[in-house]
Amino acid sequence: MDHSSGADQTEQGQFNFNDSDKTVAKLKELLSGYFEHLAEELPDEWTRLQKDKGILATNDGITSAIAILGDIIDHMVKHEEISTLTEKPTAIIQKVKGYSVGLIEYYKELSEADRMELRQKYGRGAPARLRRILQQAIQDKRDDFEPDGLAEYWRDQSKQFNTDAFVKISEIETFLKEEVKDRLVDLHGNNWLKKGVKPNMYVELNSAAAKKNLSIENAEDEKGPWDCLYLISYQDIMTTGSQWSSTFQKDFTCPGTESKKKEEKTKWLSTLNEIRNLVAHGDSVSQAQYDFASAIYEWLILDEPQAIKEIQKAASQ
Repeated sequence: MDHSSGADQTEQGQFNFNDSDKTVAKLKELLSGYFEHLAEELPDEWTRLQKDKGILATNDGITSAIAILGDIIDHMVKHEEISTLTEKPTAIIQKVKGYSVGLIEYYKELSEADRMELRQKYGRGAPARLRRILQQAIQDKRDDFEPDGLAEYWRDQSKQFNTDAFVKISEIETFLKEEVKDRLVDLHGNNWLKKGVKPNMYVELNSAAAKKNLSIENAEDEKGPWDCLYLISYQDIMTTGSQWSSTFQKDFTCPGTESKKKEEKTKWLSTLNEIRNLVAHGDSVSQAQYDFASAIYEWLILDEPQAIKEIQKAASQ
């Protein structure tokens, strides 16, 4: 209802009378009426405690419920269904009830598995997730209810980008594994691994390889230390000692970051690693994340840097 769009910009609230006392008084009556409605329609959920997997009356549930009320009011204002400053809260709540049918039904049908998922999987992100779920529940009953970002949210949650992102990131990893090793060999010769990585990484890689090999029976299938690298490892290797300036800077500075410090020039590796981890853990890759991975793929594998340049330019604006 009162929306902040950033540290320097604040959107005018729907109930701003330019008088704090009047604004607070109206919002207090509005929220009281709204939660009375929810408590009447959902008495079991309203009294269900968090230890009993209750959702609605928890901090996350109240946060998302207030956000949904704001979404409904924004929608009604946009469609000239209410006048927030002149109509009484009781009249507004009466109109809100016409939108809350889907919300009420969602809570009535909420399964134990869904309760556990909201509590365990999403953690601090639970209010935002629940808000989107409730928006969708309302839209299922009212086609005209279309909150900003709802369609994009479910598109990004559908995992439609995961498979292609996985394929492209795998190719990037294969490329880096070969290319970085070749450059370290050119730079350090036979001692390329000892000299090319930091001592703690050298120990960790050898230890990881030894652990993997314990369960491998055929010698030809055993792993070497270099087989145990993570994507994020390459960022550390490239920036070790003078290796960045002497060997990697020219070809591995992300296009569009040429004027920045080496940490920013190589940040693409940590970002790509985060996307890879999402795929590995079965979480959804957003379109923005997929676009980033695709742009890195085009730059490194196809030698076409334009897409990543545009992404970096947009990020710096």
